Amino acid sequence: MIFYLLLVSIGLTTFWVYFIIFLKRKTFFNLNRWFLLTSLLFSFFAPFCQTLIPKPPRNAVENIIHQSPITNVIVEKTEFISQEVEQTFSSLEYNYSLWIVVAYFTGFAVFLLRFLTGIFKIVMLYRKGSYRVLQKRRVYEHDFIDQPFSLFRSIHVPKSWHMKIPKEILDHEKEHIKQWHFIDILIIEVAAVFLWFNPIVYLYKRAIRLNMEYLADRSVISQGGDLLNYQSMLVSMALIKNNYSTLTINFTTPLKTRIEMMTKKNSKPWAKFSLLGIIPAAAMLMALSTREELKMPIKESIASSGLLIEFNDKPEGLPIQRGQLIKISSKYGMQAHPVKKEEVFHNGIDLVAKLGTPVYATASGTVSEAKYNEDYGYFVTLNHSEEYQTKYSHLKNFVVMKGALIIKGQLIGYVGNSGKSIAPHLHYEVHESGEPANPDKFMNLDDC
Repeated sequence: MIFYLLLVSIGLTTFWVYFIIFLKRKTFFNLNRWFLLTSLLFSFFAPFCQTLIPKPPRNAVENIIHQSPITNVIVEKTEFISQEVEQTFSSLEYNYSLWIVVAYFTGFAVFLLRFLTGIFKIVMLYRKGSYRVLQKRRVYEHDFIDQPFSLFRSIHVPKSWHMKIPKEILDHEKEHIKQWHFIDILIIEVAAVFLWFNPIVYLYKRAIRLNMEYLADRSVISQGGDLLNYQSMLVSMALIKNNYSTLTINFTTPLKTRIEMMTKKNSKPWAKFSLLGIIPAAAMLMALSTREELKMPIKESIASSGLLIEFNDKPEGLPIQRGQLIKISSKYGMQAHPVKKEEVFHNGIDLVAKLGTPVYATASGTVSEAKYNEDYGYFVTLNHSEEYQTKYSHLKNFVVMKGALIIKGQLIGYVGNSGKSIAPHLHYEVHESGEPANPDKFMNLDDC
């Protein structure tokens, strides 16, 4: 969860800096609108992309290091020395992570309540107001608002106006309706609920609101509105506060930069090519979301700080990279045992790969076992929740300790040939509610 939010924040920050440098002062208001909305949505959904960019083969030098007997000795000694330290701090890190999660969801609940309160106010707005149709638009009158604003497909004005609405104001609000600006507001407000802790999202919110005012102002002036009279109305209404709902599109908010943009000379068309520069930034975010070698250093840094706790505790995917899987030698169910030479029930699945191939956790959890026995050789067992448990056997060695907090995708060991095994492979088991389950239903093996 925290890793996902971090990726979203990195994306938003990158796109925001680009917007400030290249687009903010340009008069490409329509282009800016779609840039802000698209970059916001891209930042939220890019981390879900896992298979769009192929993973590169492992470096040959890395294979040599992983298969070196010296490496095995170092790993075993390190495990022996640091096991007690790891167990001492794992519970402390878990508590620290838990407080981070509690703080996030507390803020999330507060901002969600604020958002739902805004929705409730909108519902009451329609129930209490009376309306007339002016220029094919419903215009509602209210005695508890002091400024005009648009909402969905309707316009709302103070009752004290007695439906005497200046043409410029009516044209302004009609433009908001015509361009469906309420959708922009809805998107950014939902984003602010999830990213309430990130100051960039509030800068996005201000920029989106300001840009839609630029669009409406330009429409008013292009329809023959008197510029000085229009600016005078903006100034006079700016003295009146109107905070009825966070979801309303207010007439005068904000003011200073709007007046500047009304008289600003149109930007040169060739300046639109500056938008091409965002492609590398988008590619970088996609790579961070899909390339394991880029994701893992960030994940492990967060985990080492005790700041990462994931709730994706259901095993998912393969424990080794798909490109490094040679074949599946034995599936779940009744199989002929290669050593005992008899039919036995096979509790898991055997994944054949080269000796020293990295093995990754398929879900977040804690290490309940990391040891050696005659049958399974070096093996690791992870508890993901009261419902799920995974087991990784016949390892060459493991790099985690009992009691350690593990994140999904974290390295836990290397494919080996230890225990009762006749060739390098990984025996992988999934247990559901205490009983062995078929790993096939937790991974996509169609292409294997």
